[in-house]
Amino acid sequence: MVNEKYSLNRLRIWTLSIPPCLFLIYLIPAVILYSKTPEPMAIHWGLTGTPNGTADKLVFAITTLLVILIFGVAAVTTTTIAVKRNRQISSSANSSDTTSFYLIPFHWIMTFLTATVSLSALSTVIVNYNQPNWHLVKFPFLALLAMLMVPVITASTSTYGITKLLPTSTAVSVDNVTDNQQPSSTALDINLASGKKAVWYGSAVNSVMRIVTVLFLILFGMAVTVGQLSAIPLSLIIPLTLSSALLAVAFSFFTSIQVSITQREVTVAYGVWRYPKTHIPIERINHAESIFVNPLQWGGWGYRGSLKLMKRAAIVLRKGEGIKLYLKNNSVIAITVDGAVQAAQVVNSIAGRF
Repeated sequence: MVNEKYSLNRLRIWTLSIPPCLFLIYLIPAVILYSKTPEPMAIHWGLTGTPNGTADKLVFAITTLLVILIFGVAAVTTTTIAVKRNRQISSSANSSDTTSFYLIPFHWIMTFLTATVSLSALSTVIVNYNQPNWHLVKFPFLALLAMLMVPVITASTSTYGITKLLPTSTAVSVDNVTDNQQPSSTALDINLASGKKAVWYGSAVNSVMRIVTVLFLILFGMAVTVGQLSAIPLSLIIPLTLSSALLAVAFSFFTSIQVSITQREVTVAYGVWRYPKTHIPIERINHAESIFVNPLQWGGWGYRGSLKLMKRAAIVLRKGEGIKLYLKNNSVIAITVDGAVQAAQVVNSIAGRF
């Protein structure tokens, strides 16, 4: 318990320190180089690197500092909320899942914007340094790649810290397991209704989906930054930005799943946001068994098939162990999850009451 509290404190300090560091990354060089930048400054460039937009030095400095400060405070606020909720863990934990849904993406966006504005403003000050006239300022687009990746990496690592700071439900009971071996489980941040006891938690992870999601996030960051610094038409930037963001969100749903088995239902929650969810009432289940899941046998990865139309469905994240639920309307659904043997035992022990 002491080690866990120590780790959470370190995680909190690290997550809280990121926005102030981004603020200082811009503030310190801006103060040092401010007097040796032209008036006005070049702040926007064409595709050839030739400046085509300017701003007053003082206006640019104050506006940038305010924007970074606003985004940074928003990012810090999400960390504070996560820490506060972690200290208020209770057996009900009724609103934790809703909080996760809004808090995690909001923190990523705020941290990403803080890093993007900080690094973009810093690069603008640096390229204007020691130039006698804004017409002579050239932007080094070869240096863009490093600047594009930093905001995505920073936001993603900081958001990972937020997911660890959010509370998890403590309403766990394993009284209905018929085997002497208690299921090894990972507690999830799940929304439990009044009177509903969680009896088993498990998860499955797809590392490839995580990589693909990060790649689309990098593409999103590139589109935002290039659109901010260059004269690429908005007709190209907007579709690229929207499509990369939507694809990142879509793939993120299948980076991981969290499975909970309660007295009332089997619930599958998708991605780091644990949303959307698939609910299978226990009263609809005949029995369960642990199986080896081959994605190709179920039509691939992701949510495959349809219980209503095909009476056969699968939630597949990777090849390996999973559970197969036989429902009372002669339909079946397979779910990849670690600890499938124990999960099947728990389902069968509860379903036997109906």
